[in-house]
Amino acid sequence: MQTETKETCLSYSRPRVVTRFGIVDSTSEAAALYELRKDFNAEVKQLVVETDIYGPSEKEGYVKVVGTKSLRDVLNEITQMLPLYGTSVDDMDYFDLCTRRIGDMPFPQTYFRLICFAVTGGSEGHYIHVGVVQKDEKYQDLFLGKTFLGYGKACEIAQIIGLILMV
Repeated sequence: MQTETKETCLSYSRPRVVTRFGIVDSTSEAAALYELRKDFNAEVKQLVVETDIYGPSEKEGYVKVVGTKSLRDVLNEITQMLPLYGTSVDDMDYFDLCTRRIGDMPFPQTYFRLICFAVTGGSEGHYIHVGVVQKDEKYQDLFLGKTFLGYGKACEIAQIIGLILMV
């Protein structure tokens, strides 16, 4: 008989848990997310950014989606949550919308994958990309950050933003 570890129970206690933000399919990712949430649970009621706006439902005790937050609102919530995960916007040269014209647009609701990743810049620094892969397989950047603290720090920030967005 095989005994499941604590991490396995977190990740696979039911068939691959799918949220509209993506799939947690790694035992280590699920365990890290669990530990971060557990540490802050007493002090913080919510450790993830919800992109939908909820309101009362016709059924008592239920809520329904009544709207979608703008990209600017989601960006502001991410930057407010970064210190809860041990980093902040001070660790980046900048972290903003990829272009100003999309700020008031609602957060995308129909996409194939929401992704966060770090890359080495063309001349200096390291960039943090947050974007979506659309169902037609085209990539669209939503948020872009830059740090001069090294590739490791850029990867760490990308991972934290992924946890905040439940990637």
